[in-house]
Amino acid sequence: MVKMKSQKTRNREIEREIFRLVNKERKKRGLKELQSEPYLIQAARRHSQDMIKRHYFSHEGKGGFKNKD
Repeated sequence: MVKMKSQKTRNREIEREIFRLVNKERKKRGLKELQSEPYLIQAARRHSQDMIKRHYFSHEGKGGFKNKD
């Protein structure tokens, strides 16, 4: 019997693969690799869920909230 992965597990695998590929490209270009920051990962996940729930796509929150560098 094949055990099916949960959607959450598949999403985490996709996140890790994207992160790996971004760092691979950065390395090719002589740039420093990005470091994983757990609090930023959680913020990005919450923002993604908010965009799904409220039907929009933006780097800013629907209420105009902007992340600062």
